[in-house]
Amino acid sequence: MLSEEEVKTEGVTLIFAGTTLTVGVKGGKADSAEIVKLDPSASPKALDVKPPTGKGPPLVLMVYELDGKRLKVLFVKDGKDRPKSVAIPKATDKDSAYMELEKAE
Repeated sequence: MLSEEEVKTEGVTLIFAGTTLTVGVKGGKADSAEIVKLDPSASPKALDVKPPTGKGPPLVLMVYELDGKRLKVLFVKDGKDRPKSVAIPKATDKDSAYMELEKAE
């Protein structure tokens, strides 16, 4: 998991536009993924993303929490299971990825 400082240093950006999620890193090529499902009525809220071909599992099952400008997202890297809650994983849990993002002004 990248710390908040590493995210700022690396220049990581996420852009949600319609059904497209674009992920960029400063100095690198941005990758776009397709948002195939968004379920804000689920508990926890669910987000399913189809990464670019060859860039991970066929589908990534995420959970998210949105509080004002802050978005918290958790997913299992192999894409097999949807997490049961949006919580920071234990340091020993190398299979999960957690992000906390704040909307840029």
